[in-house]
Amino acid sequence: GDPDSVRTLYRAALQARRTRRDRGYLADDTLTWLDSGSDVLAFSRAGGFSCVVNLGTESAPLPPHDAVLLASGPVDDGLLPADTGVWLHLADG
Repeated sequence: GDPDSVRTLYRAALQARRTRRDRGYLADDTLTWLDSGSDVLAFSRAGGFSCVVNLGTESAPLPPHDAVLLASGPVDDGLLPADTGVWLHLADG
């Protein structure tokens, strides 16, 4: 019942993944690494899906996107805080 728990995050991730797969997204296994700086790991997949994880100590800019599908913490003003990951729908996807 805790909205900030890891269990709640995983349940939301599984639901988002299932919904996107059912709509035909993520059907392609192609993965493209995104240029995101030294402390940020980012990749995109078919259908406009992207995963961005900030492993650094400072906030990092997010790529252009239409929506945040899932986040492990608060995301404000287009910046991804340290130790936070997001799933995005990319603006050009």
